[in-house]
Amino acid sequence: MKKEPKVQEVKTFVKQDKAAIKQSTEQSKIAIDTTNQSEVNQKLGISTSESSSDNGAESASESTTDVSNVELVKTTMQAYSAIDLNSKTLDSRNQKLKSQLSEQLYESLKIDSETTTLKKMLENWKSKKEIDTNQSVQLLEQSIQSLKVYLNDTDSNDFVVVVTEQLKSPASPNTSIIVRQYSVTTSNNKVSAITKTSEVAGKK
Repeated sequence: MKKEPKVQEVKTFVKQDKAAIKQSTEQSKIAIDTTNQSEVNQKLGISTSESSSDNGAESASESTTDVSNVELVKTTMQAYSAIDLNSKTLDSRNQKLKSQLSEQLYESLKIDSETTTLKKMLENWKSKKEIDTNQSVQLLEQSIQSLKVYLNDTDSNDFVVVVTEQLKSPASPNTSIIVRQYSVTTSNNKVSAITKTSEVAGKK
């Protein structure tokens, strides 16, 4: 089984300057960055007012509840984004998402059927070296290169998550990099909404 990448745990909410953000994206391990919505808006080129936080001091939104929500979003999006082409790992991913997503979201994303399809495709590849491209999902290993969690400073249940992933087909030695941005919502200690808002090719 492939060795899990190390994760930088989020302990406090701190502002990061552009140099720090650039440095974190260049690390090979998963980098977890947490900041307020005004900073992510600035990074994404969206005009916004300055944050109410001053000199790194905690704002009213940076509470224990926020920390819990950040951890929930972080671990859920890690499981959602990373796909290891191994039957046991796929089953573990399925169970983790079932426990962390709301029932409605779990059903709407069709995680269970996706897991079954991937396992069948994987077995077909192993036995016949064939990949059925007519399926609703692709047989691709997805490895997280970087995952950033941005907290909306006016709503502790609202997040922007930016994930950089390396994609690889078992039928090819080539890899590609993709950057996906999601809008994520939490409710009642579950992730209740995951909406992909953009997807662009990244640089290797």
